[in-house]
Amino acid sequence: MRTEELQPLFVETVPEHLEQGVLYVSEKYGTAIHLCACGTCGWKTVTPFHIGDRGWVYTRDAEDRITLSPSIGNQQFPCKSHYYVKANKIDWLPMGPV
Repeated sequence: MRTEELQPLFVETVPEHLEQGVLYVSEKYGTAIHLCACGTCGWKTVTPFHIGDRGWVYTRDAEDRITLSPSIGNQQFPCKSHYYVKANKIDWLPMGPV
């Protein structure tokens, strides 16, 4: 079942086993990791925060909601999912090339 929202969990290091629907955020190491929001493939999605012209822009609001930009396009995953994370919510996009 597709995930419609990710709950952020602020960690120093990412745990070995990830739970569906949790966005593990390490501000210390500048990255976030979650299980693909498709809910079926189970692959880890890694989003390193913006360094130079690479990575994702990470925003944390006053209520600890997370927004990542650009979109997450998992074309290399079996599910080929494509979505944005906006204030913890998953905004699904058509599957295919980003």
